[in-house]
Amino acid sequence: MPTYFKTWAALVALLLFYGVSPVHAVTVAVDTNTRYQTIDGFGTCTYLYDTTTEANYTTSAFQNMYAQDLGSSIMRMEIAPDVQETADLDLNNLNTNLLNFNVNSTNTNGPVMQAINARKLDTFKIYGTPWTPPGWMKDNNSDVNGGHLRADRRDHFGKYLAAYCTKWQQTYGIPIYAVSIQNELEFSQSFNSCLYTPQELTATIKAVKAQFQKWGITTKLEAPEDLGGGQYWDDRSMTYVYDFMNDPAAASAIDIINIHGYGSATTNSSSSAPDASVDFHNRIQGWNKPLWQTETSGDPVAWLNADGTPGALQVGVNIHTFLANGGGTAWLYWQVCDPTKTVYALTDDTNDTTAGKYNASKHFYRYIRPGAVRVGCTGSNNSNFYSSAYVHDGNKSLTVVLINTSAGSQPVTVTVPSYPAISSFAGFQTSSTQSFASLGSLPVSGGQITLTMPADSMVTLYGTGTGSTPTLPGRTHESCGYW
Repeated sequence: MPTYFKTWAALVALLLFYGVSPVHAVTVAVDTNTRYQTIDGFGTCTYLYDTTTEANYTTSAFQNMYAQDLGSSIMRMEIAPDVQETADLDLNNLNTNLLNFNVNSTNTNGPVMQAINARKLDTFKIYGTPWTPPGWMKDNNSDVNGGHLRADRRDHFGKYLAAYCTKWQQTYGIPIYAVSIQNELEFSQSFNSCLYTPQELTATIKAVKAQFQKWGITTKLEAPEDLGGGQYWDDRSMTYVYDFMNDPAAASAIDIINIHGYGSATTNSSSSAPDASVDFHNRIQGWNKPLWQTETSGDPVAWLNADGTPGALQVGVNIHTFLANGGGTAWLYWQVCDPTKTVYALTDDTNDTTAGKYNASKHFYRYIRPGAVRVGCTGSNNSNFYSSAYVHDGNKSLTVVLINTSAGSQPVTVTVPSYPAISSFAGFQTSSTQSFASLGSLPVSGGQITLTMPADSMVTLYGTGTGSTPTLPGRTHESCGYW
């Protein structure tokens, strides 16, 4: 045996003895002719429970960070019940004067969202969620401790949401893009909360849609917004979805199916998560509805856990899994800021743009713009490497997101498609020592880009080019649509 073969064999044996596998290069092939779901956007909620954070939201530093540095394109807010705590039983008049927008959550969110909308990179969607209908509509006559929306108040609830959307646009000059029927509708709490059975939810969806049509409201409707994930999705949440999607009027009324990501069906918190996401997609794909993940949290602050497993880095894997395995079209974290860095928020009230979860999200948020379409992207040949790609025909851009969760560096070759015709990409990298660091201009040579990713890192490649949008034959839901 030649000496160099013996040397190589000995090196491999030594690496395996110490538990280090030889590094295999990954080739990622991007195909912009193979198309899946259209992306609606990314963002967070602004649930106001801390005065320090609330004050931070009103600063230009926060607003610039949220809209332009992070690149958020969706913001979620509570439709607070205290805007109309006095009963209004007149279904023939949409009296918006009965809504008091001077209550704390609304008179903060409104100006903040106005300011963010003015700073938007392209589009900005406002998404509203009731934690509960006003207490006078419920069987427990209270905003808190669960209770159910009364059957004889469903139309009033629909008119209330119609009036809220109308007054919001009149007051702040920007529309509410979508509203959910109810936040976590199996969750009775000492704070604002309300419970629905599947049958109650279906009836309420139809009542709200009827009121929206009556008053000319074009805001989209979402449901069921249950906790989501794991056994909750399989055994409980789908009961709600099946009920309203098997009712023709309710199915027509719902524009978006939404969930919360607190289990393996929407995250990669267990080894079965990708399969769970595909299984979930298979359950809903025939209805051709967009899928939004509208709340998740609980991820560590540090980029890596003490045992070396992904911490904040896991947020990037979770977003990838929801988009690439679950066919999701929008992804929102619970909070963008807390007074200090916590498991519930992406960063803190100093607007620290080096925070791990902030940057893991930014790898998707900043350069995958609303209207981009996920396209074919193959090449993940090991369990520690993830890749996805998105083309935006409007601005002729291509974004590729790469994730390496191995403990060693990873050589990568990206094969670039002919459309759009791009000569170089801007590259950005986050690792345990870097925060969205610029890789400079990466030239395309021979139709390829080559790079080596550090251990436990994320890279976003973004380029703009030229070319005519390809004509794609016979695209169906399964080949394109929302999957």
